[in-house]
Amino acid sequence: MRERDQALDAYLRWIPQQVTSDEESERLSKAAASGARNAYMALAESQLRFVAAIVFVRFHEVGSLTFLDLIQEGNLAMIKCLARHKKPSNIKTLIFVWVKGEVSKAVQIQHRLVKLSSLAIKELYAIRRADCQLRDLGIDPTIEDLAIQSGLPEERVKFLTDCTAPPVSLDADEIRDAIEANSLLDSQPSPDETLDLQELRERLLEILSTLNELDRVIIAARFGLTDDGIQGVEALAKRFRTTRREILEIQDRALRRLKHPDRLSALRDFAA
Repeated sequence: MRERDQALDAYLRWIPQQVTSDEESERLSKAAASGARNAYMALAESQLRFVAAIVFVRFHEVGSLTFLDLIQEGNLAMIKCLARHKKPSNIKTLIFVWVKGEVSKAVQIQHRLVKLSSLAIKELYAIRRADCQLRDLGIDPTIEDLAIQSGLPEERVKFLTDCTAPPVSLDADEIRDAIEANSLLDSQPSPDETLDLQELRERLLEILSTLNELDRVIIAARFGLTDDGIQGVEALAKRFRTTRREILEIQDRALRRLKHPDRLSALRDFAA
């Protein structure tokens, strides 16, 4: 991981440090259109930072595809675009379209066994952005949470996440490991663990008592700290006669408050 980051940093230091302006791109494009090879090379090199910016904004590292791999695909697409089109007035728009299309195709081919449409890939990136946003707030998102945050139907989110799930190996050792893992999940906690969990639950409820009533009820219900178990956003929205998004906003606000050092210090004894 460190070597990969160092390689990416070295590349970003090597290419132009600023995205070339539209005016400069048009000037170089006009010079390249005249047939001058040096001008063509200068035009290609001037767009390297622009290609990197497109990749960083539009894409994420997927599977074994690193940012450097995605940037390489983008650079190849940019070179093809410059070789195909000789229109100085909209060269950067053409480069953007080519880079976005070719990198999306590379991600689609490499990452999954199920071929998805361009629309599905766009929706998948929306789901990933929603996942990152929720995890930054300390939330382990469910399908329902991702649907609300991304604005997509729950059925669509479930379908896309199922399509992009990594394939299961039929290697005997891995199957044995999976069976052992399931056996561990089915095992019952020891008496000491049961007492620790009960004490942790009581400590959490004590910390929650420092919040206002609405925040306290929402957090307790969402994380199963009551006898009713974990309750979904939809159920809480009906209970309080509000929207699902409002429930998520209350949950996010309460979690930010719970991250205050004074509250977190009460849980240090339980940190593993």
